[in-house]
Amino acid sequence: MVEKSSNDAQEGGAVAGKPNMKLDEREIERVFDRLGRLGTAIIDSSSIIYMQKAGFLETVSGVIKLMTIPQVLEEIGELELPVHVIDPVFDSDEEVTDRLLFAAAVNLHKPMISEDRAILLKCKSEGMEYYNAYNMLVLLRLRGILDGDEFCAFEKKLLSVAHYGRFVIDYVACLKQYLRKLL
Repeated sequence: MVEKSSNDAQEGGAVAGKPNMKLDEREIERVFDRLGRLGTAIIDSSSIIYMQKAGFLETVSGVIKLMTIPQVLEEIGELELPVHVIDPVFDSDEEVTDRLLFAAAVNLHKPMISEDRAILLKCKSEGMEYYNAYNMLVLLRLRGILDGDEFCAFEKKLLSVAHYGRFVIDYVACLKQYLRKLL
């Protein structure tokens, strides 16, 4: 994900409701199918922080099992979070938290939730499922946990702390537009 200023994320267009891109309906249905089946995911510090600041981390953790490694909690500086801490179940001489987290996702065959572009691109190149905090907000709406007003309130909070690029904003706008037809 390309990080840009929050002004980019809040300028008309997609955030106002109309996407600046068009996704194939089959692609949207595949995304919704994956989100509908998502039960467990490995999460990194940036996604925890974004969801926590936006106020929906606990809600997401009540819907899907969020797992992370101890190094992520140390990075955040908070040990009491609604996530399951896992010990790496593999031998690794990796010392970088992102690499350890990615290795845990690979070894456990779990999707990754991250805001880190490098991690997400690595997931994509490995054919792994991957999401970000904004996707988790869509998941909550898709599953009927949030109504439209609640979704919008959390979205506004998320976009005040996260700095998503135009592609992510437009992508989620396409998902939201399709959601309106479903719900």
